[in-house]
Amino acid sequence: MTTFRLLPLTVHGALEMTIGFGLMALPFALGLSPAAMVVGVLVGALLVGAGLGASEPRYVPIGAHHAFDYGIAVGLLACAGAMAIGDGAIAGALFLAAGALQLALNLITRYSLAA
Repeated sequence: MTTFRLLPLTVHGALEMTIGFGLMALPFALGLSPAAMVVGVLVGALLVGAGLGASEPRYVPIGAHHAFDYGIAVGLLACAGAMAIGDGAIAGALFLAAGALQLALNLITRYSLAA
């Protein structure tokens, strides 16, 4: 199972911040509803904060970050379903893509301290 754990936690944090900034900007750029904008900004801010905390495990334990990452991925996938039903296919696709990216990032990250 650890064969695919290629990314160190610091790179994971940088990519997580990229996903978060994308979630904050894309609902505005795509002209989505106010609900999608609010959810995008809130979840994006959570991801940016988690990405910033990934480089310093003194503040957030690695196990807690690992659990948060899977929780946010599942939450984004559930949000994608809700947005697709209530807000339209574009909002659903945006949150589905963000959830899939977060899940893929979780699967290839080596959750350990740098040697």
